[in-house]
Amino acid sequence: MKNVLVLAHDDVGGEARLQCALDLTRALGGHLTVLDVTRVPVPLQDYYTTAGEMCAFIDEQEREAKNATRLKARMEIEDVSWEWIDATGVIADCIRNHAAFADVIVLSSHSVEGISDMVGIVSDVVEGGELVFAIPPGISRLAVTGPVVFGWDGSLPAIATLRRAVPLLKLASSVTLVNVDGAGKAHPPEEAARYLARHGVRATVERKPDGIRSPDFHLLDACTEHRAVYCAIGAYGHSRRLQNWFGGVTRRMIEESEHPILLGR
Repeated sequence: MKNVLVLAHDDVGGEARLQCALDLTRALGGHLTVLDVTRVPVPLQDYYTTAGEMCAFIDEQEREAKNATRLKARMEIEDVSWEWIDATGVIADCIRNHAAFADVIVLSSHSVEGISDMVGIVSDVVEGGELVFAIPPGISRLAVTGPVVFGWDGSLPAIATLRRAVPLLKLASSVTLVNVDGAGKAHPPEEAARYLARHGVRATVERKPDGIRSPDFHLLDACTEHRAVYCAIGAYGHSRRLQNWFGGVTRRMIEESEHPILLGR
């Protein structure tokens, strides 16, 4: 895991994303790609727009040009290998178009001022097969050498995320596999712990027997209890459409967690 991609955009979550991406790149000894996206209004994509929408697009271009100038000057003094890419279009599409050689993508969690659909963007990118770090806007650093909580339900998304996250988990001071209400009997957390042990990662298993509360409540409690620097989960083990309609662990974790979330599937 060496290639980190971060979304650059003039919004409330931008500073947290960039700082955490820098911390992650340094910890991995990797290369950072900064993708600066200027959003195109939906009507413009359909070749129809009003004067007001065109003005909004022009304002967006001007803001992003200023943002790019500021961030490029900052990147020049950061001690990481980096490159800059400019893109124009729908944010999720632009990320997917430039993610072919990204090992992990840094986005925001919650819906931040300036990008109101960030939760949907994270979901789109994860569903496209990418490994994503979703960073709350109030986070100032990403200390990946600290404790980590991994929500283990034995699902295929959890297995895929665990395998891809091994280089990161090797850096953690501790890894706790949290299993709620015996989920994933076909692939219990002890099996995951043995897999990690063969990679030199010592993980402990913590079972939460209470089936009354949703798993995300237990995971958030565990993050607080273990002072986790981030929480890792397999995303959308059930249909994302059903989760959007009725609520679900993945969506609530993205929307509500004050800890960075590592998501994959």
